Order: sequence, then structure tokens, then C-alpha cells
Amino acid sequence: MNFSALDKLFNVRFNYDARGATGADVATATEFTPKYVMSDESREAKKEMLKTFYQTFSGKPYAGEEELTKFSQIRLNDFSTSDMCRNPIELTDKMVGTGAIQVKINDYAEIIRDMMRDVNEKYDGLTRIMGKLFHFTDTDTVVVHPKLNDLEDVANLSGDKRAYNLSVLVAEARGIIGSMYVDCETQFQNGINKFEDLRRIMGEVKEMEEVKEVKEVKEMGEMGERT
Repeated sequence: MNFSALDKLFNVRFNYDARGATGADVATATEFTPKYVMSDESREAKKEMLKTFYQTFSGKPYAGEEELTKFSQIRLNDFSTSDMCRNPIELTDKMVGTGAIQVKINDYAEIIRDMMRDVNEKYDGLTRIMGKLFHFTDTDTVVVHPKLNDLEDVANLSGDKRAYNLSVLVAEARGIIGSMYVDCETQFQNGINKFEDLRRIMGEVKEMEEVKEVKEVKEMGEMGERT
């Protein structure tokens, strides 16, 4: 799912007063098609998520410098021109045996492990929601769960305080998907920092190895001259 698709997560109701435009012919006419739009509640939820995305991906709090109305406005960092992409350093077998480098490799590996674990947990959460959306009949036919249009079965809620089960699941799925983007970006940026630490140590070790090689060549040359 790209950023622009996230806008659709907040469309939660049909507006029969704002129907689509009429098509060019009867076959494609849409004057009787209601528009799927945001509710007041989902509109506020979208504003808050846009601010969270802005801060996560830009690295600075949203200060109202531009009105955020859609996720495609969120700008991503471009790492293609960064030094770590333009000037890669090869990790040699000799470097791997260096204690300082091994520590940094382990730190970076932990970031990758945590990221994969977090994504899997969120995937499991979305899978559980899918299980509540659809229902297997006695004949193993998949159908929409019959209780989606029922009100929440929550003991401490009553009357208009309860939401329809489908609305609850939509909000839950939207939260998981949003946090997946935010948490993944946060972990990715942490991974970049860990990788930069690893790259810095690799550069220092490489420089030390080059100095050592030059010194050894010089010493061998001096020994040859003496003999």
C-alpha cells in the first residue's frame, strides 16, 4: 500500500447526497452511486495520523506550515545521494574478526530482528481481523461474517455509545496499518544510525589496515636494502 492509498482507510460511510457524476452513457451512468466519504470522527483521526506521519518521516513536529489533507503530501527522505550509498565500504573477512566491528554488526542485526518481529505481530493482528470479517460455513464456504452489522457486545456500553462491529474492526485495522508505517520508519531510521556506526568503524579499521600494510612494505624494502 502506498501513501495515497492510506486516504481511503478513513472513508467509512456512504453519502447519498453527494452522488458521483453522470457517465457518458447509460451503461456507465453513476448518478445513483453514492460516494464513500469520511465521517467527522474519521476525519479527525486522519488529521492526527497525518501529523504523526509528518513528524515520523520528516523528523520534526508538524507546526502548521502547510495544511495536511492527504498522505501523498508526506515527503520521504532521499538516501540515494547520501555518503553511505555513494561511497560503500566492503566488509572483509578480516574486518569481521575485529571485536569492535562484530559488536556493531550485532547491534545492526538486532534492529533487523526487532523490525521483522514487529511486522509479524502486526500481520497477525490484521489476520485476526480478517477472521472476524469473514466466516466459514458448515460447507466450508467463505461468507461475510453475519454479525458485522450487529452492535458491539460490550457489557459496559449501551445505546448510542456502542458502534457496529464492522466500524470497530475498520478502526482497529486502520490503527494497525498506520502504526506499521510509523514503527517501520522509526526502526528503519534507527537501523540507518546503527549502520552508520558500523560503517564508521569499518572505515577506521580499513584505514588502520592500509597504514599497517604501507608500514610492512616499507620495512620489507628497508630490510632488502640492508641485505
